[in-house]
Amino acid sequence: MDNRRKVLLIGPMPAAATDLFDARDNIETETVTDVSEANLLAKVKGVHGMTVRTARITARIVAAANRIEIVSRLGV
Repeated sequence: MDNRRKVLLIGPMPAAATDLFDARDNIETETVTDVSEANLLAKVKGVHGMTVRTARITARIVAAANRIEIVSRLGV
């Protein structure tokens, strides 16, 4: 059974941020560069986390993320 958590990295991320995730063997990441609501709605099902820099995460996106545990914003 795969116990890894899937995290979307939404928008461009600095290498220091992606390196933190890459160092963990229990996290699988996917970088999403098309931050349109339509694309994010298609990507969020089954993800456990989202890390965002500047993209807008709408209530519809959060509602569609059926396994979401955390949403974080990088560089407040």
